Amino acid sequence: MAKNKHINVDVKDVLKTVLVLALIAIVSGGLLGGINAVTYISDDEMLSRKIVNLYTADSFINLSTTADENFAVEKEIVNKYNKGSKNPSLALLPVKNGAVEENTVIYRVYGAGDYDCTLLVLVVDDKITKISVYSSSATPGIGDKAYKDTYIKQFNGLNLITAEPFVVVKNNASKDNEVNAVAGATKSSEAVKNAVNNAMALHKLLKGEAK
Repeated sequence: MAKNKHINVDVKDVLKTVLVLALIAIVSGGLLGGINAVTYISDDEMLSRKIVNLYTADSFINLSTTADENFAVEKEIVNKYNKGSKNPSLALLPVKNGAVEENTVIYRVYGAGDYDCTLLVLVVDDKITKISVYSSSATPGIGDKAYKDTYIKQFNGLNLITAEPFVVVKNNASKDNEVNAVAGATKSSEAVKNAVNNAMALHKLLKGEAK
């Protein structure tokens, strides 16, 4: 019968090893925290960076948070529209030379889907003038084909007041509210459409109720 072998453990060595590992963990955590602090971009800063590619203005009035009493009704409409939403929309009024640009608004809107996205939609005189991608979960080179001009420009010039909610069709769009899906990117095509429909819904509320 084999005898039990006794292993002598030096408590000091064990403690030393634990301390070394703890120090490594602390240093690593500090380095990662420092990197995150340096590379972190706030939502406001991200918005400023993205929006400059869409429209140039001195500043923007965020109707969700503005303290300007002149836009109290609009603020209430936007916040009511966003109530309970995990991805709230923004409505931004550009300001140039101290004055709000007339009949111009930029929406940051979310499009739900398997490949969701957030868009910036520039609306002038109730018509979509330009759309740019704020963020997306689509696979680069595949699903993101729906963010190219060929697809997005189908919405340009459409009146958000008179138009019906958009519908994605596989080909041969024949109605004003139909847009052709991008081959191989149907899911992201749907997400873009959903985002634009959100912009339409909010725009109609603002124009219809904020007299």
